[in-house]
Amino acid sequence: MPPRTSAPSLARPRATTLRDRAVAECTAGARALLAGHVEAALTRYAAGVALAPRDADVAAVHGVALRNANRLQDAQRELIRAIALDPQRADSYLQLGHTFFMVKDYVQAADALLAAATLKRSDAYTWRDTAEAMRLSHRLADGLQIARHAASLDDRDPSIANTLALLMHRNGALDEALALCRRVRAQAPDESGLALTHGMLLRTCDQHTEGWALFERRLDLPEFLQRPNPPASPRWDGAPLNGRHIVVRGEQGLGDQVQFLRWTALLGEQGASRITVQCAVPLMRLLQTMPSIDDVVPMDAIAPPHDVHADVMSLPHLLQTGGDMLSRLVPYLQAPRVNALLEARLSAAPRNGRLRLGLVWGGTSIHTEDCSRSMPLATLLPVMQRRDVQIVVLQQGPSRAQLDALAPSVRETLLDVADHCTDMADTAQVLTDCDVVLSVDTSVAHVAGAVGVPTWVMVAHPAEWRWGRDRSDSLYYPHCTVLRQQERGDWSAVVDSVQRSIDAWHQAHQ
Repeated sequence: MPPRTSAPSLARPRATTLRDRAVAECTAGARALLAGHVEAALTRYAAGVALAPRDADVAAVHGVALRNANRLQDAQRELIRAIALDPQRADSYLQLGHTFFMVKDYVQAADALLAAATLKRSDAYTWRDTAEAMRLSHRLADGLQIARHAASLDDRDPSIANTLALLMHRNGALDEALALCRRVRAQAPDESGLALTHGMLLRTCDQHTEGWALFERRLDLPEFLQRPNPPASPRWDGAPLNGRHIVVRGEQGLGDQVQFLRWTALLGEQGASRITVQCAVPLMRLLQTMPSIDDVVPMDAIAPPHDVHADVMSLPHLLQTGGDMLSRLVPYLQAPRVNALLEARLSAAPRNGRLRLGLVWGGTSIHTEDCSRSMPLATLLPVMQRRDVQIVVLQQGPSRAQLDALAPSVRETLLDVADHCTDMADTAQVLTDCDVVLSVDTSVAHVAGAVGVPTWVMVAHPAEWRWGRDRSDSLYYPHCTVLRQQERGDWSAVVDSVQRSIDAWHQAHQ
């Protein structure tokens, strides 16, 4: 939910000439900013502040102007100064909270917005924004209480219902969230945010036909409409292709693209003469192994000449497959075995009867729920210390730094090949050399599932929609076992399940 960023209005000028002049300078600054003359505008605002340095209204509008000029740290300082000048000025807290929102500092955003809401007690939207900041800063119980209060002030607003439904879901009240979505959407069916949340909840509960249809509302969001190099072709509507060339556009994360590309296998049955896939660069070499795909090009490149296009995550809806996740097609990716360095590294480490376990414990930090879905490496120490397990480290990105905190006696037992993996094709090559892949909910789990390697995926509570509500298997990957948190944030039950699964694997392979 984007924060409200409108500038606060100045109060009626007092009788003092200096304040009148300060207000005039700020008004001129606002006009200059509107005309795109940023530096001139800020000069006028600064002049206004110099004339009335102790005026909270002038400081607040100056802070908003700085924010609108993308001088965010300066804006924060000036809004904090406005609050110090008048701690009862609710709008200063509100604007400060929205400024923290813009830099994704949701903890401070929540604190500032809560202060604003406390002063603006009957403003449902300020309570909503506070709840949203609480959700994004993972203060979920407090966020739910605040969202309920916002809804008590306005129980028909779809944006308030959306925040409340998301917090209900995160707090384990899935059925209540579904009922709320249905009730409010009956009055506001065109609101995209609530429709997308409703669709996510439906898919979580395996109600896929309606869930896929509502998921199409994502295509109306600015982040989709503003993607680079949009195709000039019309969007495919699911009608027979009759010999047309279709471009399938990748979207969202690597795992999403891997998961949904299986549906390209049905496009030939729809009469496609050629199928081109636009995907993230790390996936290109791996996707070239898919027999249903004719061409693979970078996701942000200009598409080659074609007739129609579709976004990859729209294929289940367009093909009307409902709850059929085409798991019969697995494996639909093959690992190219061309990285000789990786081959030598793996061959030089004999298994000696041990379970070779590929390990990923962290996802990408840009994911909004990464702190929930990733786990501390130290949590898996009991698994890493087992002598009947050979750990193959596949972790990429910042989470690799956690390796440095391991005792040398543990670190030296790990077979770390991540630095030798240049793309997902190399990663897939390692995965097929593992007996089992143990991963949190990240792209490696999807690649392992798509190439048919036994996978134990460790998921948070509640899990993302694609892992269902409480099932231990996966609709998408028949060789995947889902290991779930029993309590939010507590990975101990998951680690216990991993230990039992390792024991069962050894018993089965004696």
